[in-house]
Amino acid sequence: MFFSRLVTVLLAGVTVLLCFGCAGTPSGTTSGRYIFYPPPPVEPRIQFLASYQDSDDVEGKKSSALSKFVLGEEEKVNVRPIIKPYGVVAANGNIYIADTMRGRVLVLNLPKKSFRFLGQAEGLPAPGGTKKPINLTVDGQGNLYVVDVKLRQVLIYDRNENPVGTVGAGYLERPTCVAVWKDRIFVGDRAKSQIMIFSLEDGELVDTFGPKLSEEIRIKLPLNMAMGPDGVLHVVDAGLFKVLRMDVDGHLLSTVGKLGDVPGTFSRPKGIGVGPDKIFYVADSAFDNVQVFREDGRILTFFGGPGLEEGQMYLPAGVNVSMDNLDFFQKMAAPGFKLQYIIYVTNQYGPNKLSVYGFGQKEK
Repeated sequence: MFFSRLVTVLLAGVTVLLCFGCAGTPSGTTSGRYIFYPPPPVEPRIQFLASYQDSDDVEGKKSSALSKFVLGEEEKVNVRPIIKPYGVVAANGNIYIADTMRGRVLVLNLPKKSFRFLGQAEGLPAPGGTKKPINLTVDGQGNLYVVDVKLRQVLIYDRNENPVGTVGAGYLERPTCVAVWKDRIFVGDRAKSQIMIFSLEDGELVDTFGPKLSEEIRIKLPLNMAMGPDGVLHVVDAGLFKVLRMDVDGHLLSTVGKLGDVPGTFSRPKGIGVGPDKIFYVADSAFDNVQVFREDGRILTFFGGPGLEEGQMYLPAGVNVSMDNLDFFQKMAAPGFKLQYIIYVTNQYGPNKLSVYGFGQKEK
């Protein structure tokens, strides 16, 4: 079994390195090569674009995150590192990251080269009301929802980062993840093995899913969730080693995966993101990769792989799929490779604390 797992993670690190006749270092990389997945002869669909580990990376004050990590350069006082990121979501031109070790939500604006904390906007008190944020999401109006495991509730901010309310106080015991669909807020609770649904209008509890979803499936350990564009809720259950796909009324539609060490199975599944094409992406911190699944559960490919180099992963945790800032990242893409959306992955260790990949295809 160990050998099978080793083969899996090694294959996950295989990349296509293309330069398309470039004269210098591609934008967003330091290696001078474009990094693509999957390997040939399959047409590459995912390109590694950039990675960030601290405020200097975001603000453009240094060229190599890896060199600082490996060489142990003395950190300047004003450099703010991303310490232990988990959840990530992109919206409103920003990238919001739940840094569990800091107890803060980081707000990165790459086009503006801005690195700050939630609560530092004008007129807002720091530190933004969080104690141990672990996951977050954004609704269609740009409102931000932050799961705080210490506060045992979900904090809600409007698109200008003004705090506007909370949900879950008195109901949640160990909340882990959140998703929003229309007038409902879905929150996973690992201690209760439940998904609790709150009203967006008044914050009241309106329904609960689990632990029994069907005769065969009982929710055990809901860690992460993501809402698809069609209202299908995708829940990573680390106790079942599955992704549970259900409608917003709690009806189980399908399950994907099982415990294993080959592509299409999971060992330590973590974050999940769903694209506008209904393709979904699941990070596994044992394999140090992200597996890519079709809507029907068929595995398409995987990317990442264990290591500290660009494009590789070290305990990946959060995944988010977004079309926000697509034009900004298109400038980092290889010539002729048209991006369709962006995939963000947080890594809890190593220099690539936030890695950015683009899903697209080569123009004909």
